[in-house]
Amino acid sequence: MLEQWDSKPQLVCLEDLYLSGPETMLEAIGNANRGLNRVMVLAHNPGTSLLASMLANESMEMVTAAVAVFDVNDIDSLGNSNVSPHAPLSHLSKHLSTQGGCTLTHFASPKTI
Repeated sequence: MLEQWDSKPQLVCLEDLYLSGPETMLEAIGNANRGLNRVMVLAHNPGTSLLASMLANESMEMVTAAVAVFDVNDIDSLGNSNVSPHAPLSHLSKHLSTQGGCTLTHFASPKTI
C-alpha cells in the first residue's frame, strides 16, 4: 500500500481502541489526529460495527477485513458554524454521530471482493 501514497503514513498505536465503543473510538481518533486530513482506524468489534453504523446512519456489520470509508460532509451540515472544517476530529466527533455529518463513500468486505 505504501507505493500508492504520496508520503509515508504516520503510525500511531492506541490501546484505547481495543474493545472500545464508538464514543471512545471517536475520542481516541480525534486526540491522535493532530490536524491530519485522513485517518485510518484498525480496531475490533463490536466497536467498529457500532461506529460505522452510527456514522453511516444505517446498520453495518464490519466483519474481519471489512473496509468502510467516510467523508465529512460540508461543515455547515454539522450544525455548528464555530467548528472549522480543519478542526481535529475530536471537535467534530459529537456532531458526526448526532448530525449525520458523515457520508459513507466506500464499503467492502471479503465476501464482496
